[in-house]
Amino acid sequence: MTHWTTIIGKRAPPAPLLDIELTHMDAHLIRAKAQVLHLPREYQRSHGLVVSEFQNASHWPKHLLVRYRWDERSSINDSLPLYISFLFGFLMAAVVILPWPSVSPQRRSNGKQQEHRPHLVTSGDEANH
Repeated sequence: MTHWTTIIGKRAPPAPLLDIELTHMDAHLIRAKAQVLHLPREYQRSHGLVVSEFQNASHWPKHLLVRYRWDERSSINDSLPLYISFLFGFLMAAVVILPWPSVSPQRRSNGKQQEHRPHLVTSGDEANH
């Protein structure tokens, strides 16, 4: 156990609140952070006895209000679904925009155009002569 004066310090507010933030990832505690804050007014009203005992120098043991907050870190990359969506969108755009041989109407009819071109050229040349 840690002595309470070490935690809250010599310049503690008249009614301190020890705020402890614990950060965990999966089943592991990766960080603990403690700070001394002024006790909010709503806490002072609801815990009046603790406040008066803390301010009374002759009353022992001292009680201290402690607020625990948990911060959960995810080991999974949160932006992975976004990257997958961008990749899927890029692939869909490539399918629509790029001229694929089986999809492009110009490439499908290219053989017919080549067959028709000599006929047009010869017909036009004969008409001019």
